[in-house]
Amino acid sequence: MKYIRISPNVEYSTDMDFFLENQILCIVDEEGTKFCSLIENRLFMRSKNRRISKRMQEYIMREIHSDICRLCYGGEPVD
Repeated sequence: MKYIRISPNVEYSTDMDFFLENQILCIVDEEGTKFCSLIENRLFMRSKNRRISKRMQEYIMREIHSDICRLCYGGEPVD
């Protein structure tokens, strides 16, 4: 399994399933919907919309993973 290191102590897996299960969280509350890291204090995306379908939530999380793997948030690949 490979990783993308974004900060000195934070690495995200390039494996999509591992990322979805262990490294990202979707929170829906009165403020809207937030897509957050489970391993660092990072908010990837926030929406005022509280009615994002489960299918759309997964699509957004997959897009965030793709952005991480394309180094859109900075970082570098590591083994």
